[in-house]
Amino acid sequence: TLVLTLVYFLAMVPVGDIWPNTGLGFLVCSVPYVILTGVLFLHERTVATIWPVALAGVVAPLLVWWLFTEIFFLTLP
Repeated sequence: TLVLTLVYFLAMVPVGDIWPNTGLGFLVCSVPYVILTGVLFLHERTVATIWPVALAGVVAPLLVWWLFTEIFFLTLP
């Protein structure tokens, strides 16, 4: 968890510099981070348990990115 979090925060700004002021650094880094963290804490790693984690890993960052970009007019890294 600590390594994933460290890599997540270290990668967010360089990835965000590819698409400045769009928040895509947050989005591109958050999707694998949420998925991998969720899979890491699963008790049983089967296809049936990984699908909901993967779905949440895609939907949650997309929702947060949309909320900050369109509703609050804030830019993420």
